[in-house]
Amino acid sequence: MSPFSRWMRLSLRVKGFIIGIALAALLVSGACLTYPSADPQSQAERSVSHALRVSQEIQELKAAETDSVAEIRAYWITKDEEFANAVQRDLASFEETIVGGSLS
Repeated sequence: MSPFSRWMRLSLRVKGFIIGIALAALLVSGACLTYPSADPQSQAERSVSHALRVSQEIQELKAAETDSVAEIRAYWITKDEEFANAVQRDLASFEETIVGGSLS
């Protein structure tokens, strides 16, 4: 007796059950295969997002440094205490950024 003739003698309910089980097994195995491939992508997205945030923080620190240097020069030229106070605020902000860990 061939497997095809055995298949033909099964009832429609049994055939539907076998087909359903086979499709469910295919769906589960497909999900198991695609899940690991999705995780590295999300890890890569997190890494890129973190790198962009760090880059933005570094650019903000460089801009603040440029402003501080200009204020230091203005203080040396004018001896105006407002420029010295602004530099002290910038230094405190810089220290808070570095020590506070906003770059991590």
